[in-house]
Amino acid sequence: MGRLSLDDFADRVRLALQARDSRELRRSLSGLPPIWRDGDELRRFALAAKRRAVMFAVSIVWLFATFVLLIAFAADTFAHGPTIADVVGYSTAWVIVTALAWRVRRRA
Repeated sequence: MGRLSLDDFADRVRLALQARDSRELRRSLSGLPPIWRDGDELRRFALAAKRRAVMFAVSIVWLFATFVLLIAFAADTFAHGPTIADVVGYSTAWVIVTALAWRVRRRA
């Protein structure tokens, strides 16, 4: 149901390998359903699109958070001078944000 038999597949591969122009190549693909009608392929495509969208969104949020932490650290250092507590605090906050972003991207 929607799949090729081994003989049909072999015939189509033979036609494709013997094709000399695009018209002959298209003949080896005639009668096949378009890719959008294959439910498995459509699900794989949707899952890959979702994963790319999540990775893009997480990257944007991570960049924004990193930029905000950098600006806050620079402003705090300029206003009060550099302190160990600031360096440790902002570094820890950045590591936490990075770890969360990494975890979300892995789960996507």
